[in-house]
Amino acid sequence: MGIITLTTDFGEKDYYVGVVKAKILALNKQVNIIDISHQIIMGDFSNAVFQVSACIHEFPKGTVHIIGVKDEISPTIFKGINEKNKTSQPSILLYRGQYFLSVNDDFFSLLVGDDDYEGFWRIRLDILKNKTFRFPTKNILVPVATALMNKIELGQLGIPDSFVRKKHRLQAFIDKDAIIGHIIHVDYYGNAITNISKQIFQQKILDLKDEGKDDIQAAIELSNRNKIGIGHSYSAANPGDAVSFFNDIGNLEIAMNEGVTGRGGCAASLMGLKIGDSVVVRFTYRGSAKNINELF
Repeated sequence: MGIITLTTDFGEKDYYVGVVKAKILALNKQVNIIDISHQIIMGDFSNAVFQVSACIHEFPKGTVHIIGVKDEISPTIFKGINEKNKTSQPSILLYRGQYFLSVNDDFFSLLVGDDDYEGFWRIRLDILKNKTFRFPTKNILVPVATALMNKIELGQLGIPDSFVRKKHRLQAFIDKDAIIGHIIHVDYYGNAITNISKQIFQQKILDLKDEGKDDIQAAIELSNRNKIGIGHSYSAANPGDAVSFFNDIGNLEIAMNEGVTGRGGCAASLMGLKIGDSVVVRFTYRGSAKNINELF
């Protein structure tokens, strides 16, 4: 049985998610449907890409991901494709052995960045003409996704093309003795997740050691002037205290041990953290290198 995932900005109040799942099962009862998130910030492809990127490495090759964000296409595409409406034509991306379906090139651009991908297809207009342009996630992306599950050839579904790489994810960067990044997501618990990866952190440590600086300490500086040490996990701090660590997906996370939104407060609310805030990892050369090594 194949897997189809759903990532949408539909929310969970209305029937939208339910009717999409019903459509999938009407076309293929053997499909496993997995919800990644239906709480994507409305029309926010950066938020969608964060959620999808955090888990696609756990899915097997051949998985089909439906992205129901900014769920609209221009009816002008039925009169002909041009440079203006081309980027909002429903399309298929093959990337890391998995299929991604969206109605907007912004998602593909943010997901792939400068990476290579295996293929890209614009869904054929003769297929679209038989579908309504209203609710394209249900009426266009779902039938194409189930067709992929049924091993229909891509040439029957789309025309090879390339997407417009006009957007890129915000990247952390190294500046002298610091790594500068930003908060890119605040989760359900109020934890702030940054775009500073464990990989770039470890590389900076190695660079400093190559320069002969063996006694290295690192601390987090936030835009609100709070400073936080780096630990192993939530339990590295006392209940109610702030902590930062590299989480399961390898991103630096700022949290509060046992802090929960609406139950005494969380990292985001108590420290005033929000998406887009700058985060700096500052390196100094005091203390023991053992403290850094114990983080990994």
